[in-house]
Amino acid sequence: TYNFYLFDNALNQKIDHTFKRDIKDKKFIYENIDVSKDGNTLYLLGKVRSDEAKKKKDGGKYQYELTRITSTDEKTQVFDTDDHYAASLKTIVFQDRLTCIGFYSDRNDNRFKGISYFELDPTTLAIKKTKFNPFTEQFIIDKYGKDKDKELKNLRFKKLIITAQNDIILNAEEFYIVTTYMNTPQGSYTRTTYHYDDIVSAKINSNGEIV
Repeated sequence: TYNFYLFDNALNQKIDHTFKRDIKDKKFIYENIDVSKDGNTLYLLGKVRSDEAKKKKDGGKYQYELTRITSTDEKTQVFDTDDHYAASLKTIVFQDRLTCIGFYSDRNDNRFKGISYFELDPTTLAIKKTKFNPFTEQFIIDKYGKDKDKELKNLRFKKLIITAQNDIILNAEEFYIVTTYMNTPQGSYTRTTYHYDDIVSAKINSNGEIV
């Protein structure tokens, strides 16, 4: 259960809405929320581990749900990343379109092969476009050398920027934590190392393609 309150710049309340999903808390992962350009609509994105998603043969055992909330109603669209894994998605609201963007993999949730892009109608939530853009071969060579079997690991969103041409600039960082347990004659101890590795920046045009 989530309670949403939306105010305008003068602090007049525009939305007071209770969102309920009949599912355990741990099976609904809140991704992000965004507001329409006119300030009258909320978009809630969640990653859901449903019974339907469990039956998939390949790909992530979850689905994404995008809910449109206004002062009078609530509407939800379910969409899937097919046989891919998408650890996380973010919504981006434009004047006339609604997009969800994130990294995807063909192996598991923390090894990334490219960028996924979904475009939905901001009113009906109908899915208008789905794209899975693999990273270029040169990009992987620049990162790992000639070992082409590599995939980027542990990417975390840092920031999304919209250009004047409505292209999307996506910035992310390779981040992970390694914990080592050591036993010595002087006693045992734990060492935790925080790894901040490479920065990844990508540009996606209005057609959902990597520039």
